[in-house]
Amino acid sequence: MDESKAVEKKEKSEALTMQASYKNFVEYGKVLIGRIERNQLELARLCYRANQEFGGQGKRNDLVSANLSHVGQVEGHTFRDFCADIGIGKSTAYRAIAAYNAAEDRLYTKEEMKEMVAEAWDSLCRDIHHHRTHGEPDWKPEKWNDTLEFRYEEWLEAHGYKKRMAVDPSILSSIGNPAAMDYPVAGPFTFDFIDSIGHYCVEETTRGEGAVSYFNMCERWKSRVPKGIEPNRVLRIPVLVKGAIAQLPKEARKEATILVTNILRDYVEGEV
Repeated sequence: MDESKAVEKKEKSEALTMQASYKNFVEYGKVLIGRIERNQLELARLCYRANQEFGGQGKRNDLVSANLSHVGQVEGHTFRDFCADIGIGKSTAYRAIAAYNAAEDRLYTKEEMKEMVAEAWDSLCRDIHHHRTHGEPDWKPEKWNDTLEFRYEEWLEAHGYKKRMAVDPSILSSIGNPAAMDYPVAGPFTFDFIDSIGHYCVEETTRGEGAVSYFNMCERWKSRVPKGIEPNRVLRIPVLVKGAIAQLPKEARKEATILVTNILRDYVEGEV
């Protein structure tokens, strides 16, 4: 590009900037969002088809285009190879596939995804209950943990398979709150503070959207957890911090979060 064309392009760019209005920004934003949605659909469609080709034991080479003169270049590759070669993780590809309605060639809506997650959880719990009531009392799915077991116990109560333990209030009033006996009544870590964070963490990681959000967070960061440590032991820490921040006035949470982040950074660097 010669100098005159570069100057002309710059002048046009500046003119557009000078004429910019809220409407211009909104219209351009709509264009960008449309592109993102189309790209998401195209990626989901591509991953779905690639998984059909390379994901199973019986790869269907009959679906490969007849125009490919070297079919051997396709054979022998796995879905993992495909993901690595296009630059995404296998878990990312599976999330794209999970969001894709192949029958209608569209992405599921957020509401549909929530319903599917709820249905999948309900189906899993029924499967666990069947195993445990038919001769396998200790049966559990792969990668099961204490948090999921707690959610399963709640599912049993909600569906009438298990009664919630009833406690006579007069007993607690006569002996005090056993859970609070080892906590001070003053200072930064009173029982009320610890208890409120505990309730927050349970809600944030085991129910509804909170459980989905926590799962997605774990999937995103688990590869960076130090070796030899169970991911949940590290990834629950941010939830604890969020639980403490949530107890502050809403208008102060952003500044408090930045402050805590800086303190933790100093802690890691050995400056405290």
